[in-house]
Amino acid sequence: MKKNIYILTISILVLISCNKEDIMFEHEQNLSNADLSYNALSDAIIVAPSNDMSGVEDANNIEAALELAKASGSTVYLSDGLMNTKDHYYLSRSVRTEGFNGAFLGEGKNKTLIHVGRKSDTEGFTGVHSTGWGGFVPNVFQFDKPTGDVTIKNLAILIKDDAPRGTGSGPSFIGVALELIGGSFNAHINNIRIEGKASQASGNLIGYNLNWGIHVMPWGDFNPGQPGPPPRTQGSSLTIKNIDFENLAWNAISFMDFGDASKVLIDQISAKKVGTGVAGGRANDSDIMISNVEINCHDATNPQGRGLARGMVFWEMASAPTITDCMIKNSNWWWQILIVASQNATITNTSFVDCQPGNAAIVINNSTHCNIIQNDYRDNGLPGWTENSNGPGAVFMNPGSSNNYVHEMKFPARLTVCDMVRNLGSNNTIHNWEACD
Repeated sequence: MKKNIYILTISILVLISCNKEDIMFEHEQNLSNADLSYNALSDAIIVAPSNDMSGVEDANNIEAALELAKASGSTVYLSDGLMNTKDHYYLSRSVRTEGFNGAFLGEGKNKTLIHVGRKSDTEGFTGVHSTGWGGFVPNVFQFDKPTGDVTIKNLAILIKDDAPRGTGSGPSFIGVALELIGGSFNAHINNIRIEGKASQASGNLIGYNLNWGIHVMPWGDFNPGQPGPPPRTQGSSLTIKNIDFENLAWNAISFMDFGDASKVLIDQISAKKVGTGVAGGRANDSDIMISNVEINCHDATNPQGRGLARGMVFWEMASAPTITDCMIKNSNWWWQILIVASQNATITNTSFVDCQPGNAAIVINNSTHCNIIQNDYRDNGLPGWTENSNGPGAVFMNPGSSNNYVHEMKFPARLTVCDMVRNLGSNNTIHNWEACD
């Protein structure tokens, strides 16, 4: 017999136990028990929807549950107990926890729906003071200084209010949907949907009500404001997998400050109408893999009419990522993938479709020992560097680049390696290079 106790108000927080047959997620219902990544939730805190559309009660209940769970590293589970229904939660303020260690789960990214917006017509969404940042942040979920293993999965964060923080003279957009910052931790983020809205409301960013999607930065015990750059936590792991993004002003995924022997996997990502798909920076010698990411950029421009959407950017990485089996569409910035001040990046089997870069599809800037191999530019419409065109082309290596390797063949018709690869660096190797006629 099931034993389910739900959080209905801030004053009722009860630890419960469940049999493994009780809770199964939307993508796991047809699997055997042996196949389930989570087939039992013991000692879980279940938070049921409050039906308070002002966004006060759900915010209070979820935050209280996270605070209770972190002491024992247990699980907060958003559910009404009925797997065949959609659960709607409403937030009109940031939900923040510090030192979280445990799991924060819903029933699925199409079943656990978290609606973010104004408290009322006259009161907007309110942010929170972050000890990770040392200041105010207008973010939805703020995990400051997590510890141990943190799992977040099976839910949707939906921001459909034109001006979620209000219609006054200040900013009206949400900063980040999900942020983990400070502390030393391993994070597993899976099966999540994050959606903003294209809106021209005053105070929004380039026509969108949400700035970033997911931001992870494990910088240990660093306190904002102290001298010097933040430290890079050694041996951390980050997995971001099976995430859908739509309508973001800038970054869908950002990760920074990973130390030696860290592992980062970003896989099975769909990012539609975003400014940047994946951004990563300041990582030591680590294993970083970006795979099966499809980015379809928005068409926002600056006041001068220049496009603002780019695909991926990575900087200051001692061991830059392997990027494979990805696709970037409709980017209109200077580049689609930028590697800057980094080493050992590999970009392979990635396609560029209907992009209009000002410089090149891939730019290697002040970086070394990178490998650019068998990517597909045939549907990009790039004119190349020819006697009739001054670019853009497929690959550009600036004067500060060296010891990189390029092996590319899939260009628009009648264009050659000479037309599509520009090398201004030193000791770079370009496969099948022949001078243009």
